[in-house]
Amino acid sequence: ADCGDLRPTWCSLVLPPADAPPESPTIGLFCCLHCSVAHRELGTRFCTVKSVKLDDWDENDLHAVEIGGNLRVNSIFEGSMYNDTDKPSPLAEATDRLRFIHDKYVRLKYFIPKAYEAVGTEGEDEDETVVTEDGKIRISVLPAATAGRLASITEDVPHGLSRLS
Repeated sequence: ADCGDLRPTWCSLVLPPADAPPESPTIGLFCCLHCSVAHRELGTRFCTVKSVKLDDWDENDLHAVEIGGNLRVNSIFEGSMYNDTDKPSPLAEATDRLRFIHDKYVRLKYFIPKAYEAVGTEGEDEDETVVTEDGKIRISVLPAATAGRLASITEDVPHGLSRLS
């Protein structure tokens, strides 16, 4: 969600900011190890970080990922970003990564509160889009989480991808 790493193995469960509509739910996103460190540094007032493979997940965690996902989270928290020049690459320095993630989730620099209104509707499985050298491939990450196969999500992502949004 934040740097486009090819094999995200961590998840951040992002709490709704004060500017979100009332009763907005927590939403989950997938991120790399380095971005997970930055998310953890934000503190539990903003998010909870879990390993896809190492941590225990409860129904609320799974629901957050089911109604969230990287595309939806980015449409909310990067909705007013005009270009991707502010986004860190997977090779970014920790300070650049932390600054971007802080701007995105704490300062709400690119946040669109109205985009949060679509979150929370049951049965809205959204495909994550990955881009290969040959074009776009759509993969569904969220049903894997719903089916209790959260630990195998990263195995479902094909190799050779240039970006995971």
